Amino acid sequence: MPAGKSSTHKKAQQKAARPRWIVWTVIGLLVLIAAGAYAIDRVSHKTAQIPTPTPTTTLPAKISVNDAYYLFENNSAFFIDLRPSTDWASYHIDKSISIPADQLAARLSDVPKTGVIILVDDSGEMSFQYRDILLKAGYTAVTSMTGGMNAWVQSGLPFIGTAPY
Repeated sequence: MPAGKSSTHKKAQQKAARPRWIVWTVIGLLVLIAAGAYAIDRVSHKTAQIPTPTPTTTLPAKISVNDAYYLFENNSAFFIDLRPSTDWASYHIDKSISIPADQLAARLSDVPKTGVIILVDDSGEMSFQYRDILLKAGYTAVTSMTGGMNAWVQSGLPFIGTAPY
């Protein structure tokens, strides 16, 4: 084989090898894009299950601990702990604020005007009653967490402090 043909033959083999490299890279990128699209679709379906409040609709009076945790994980809610401040100091949901139930009406300035607000007490028995204070003050996205902190802790969800049980 002449010397010129040998180097030409090697160049042809190198050119043939490059497209495989590119093809596999493109396939890998397409797989990543498809996986990302799937993940976004799953998140949007989960978000669609939780009603988004509008000026004409409100959240349900109560939501489950799981739905509250979903909103917590996505930084989509503001948690107000209505228990006595000593209970809040012992253990509470991270980033929640303590506004004891008997102080809620007087401390409306501490409550953000927009976004979802979740009221939390010990057992979820009374917090939904306090949502009326916020609704009458013009808040539309207010709900209560069913089961309260007892259900949150018993579900193994994260909290700050030490629960008494």
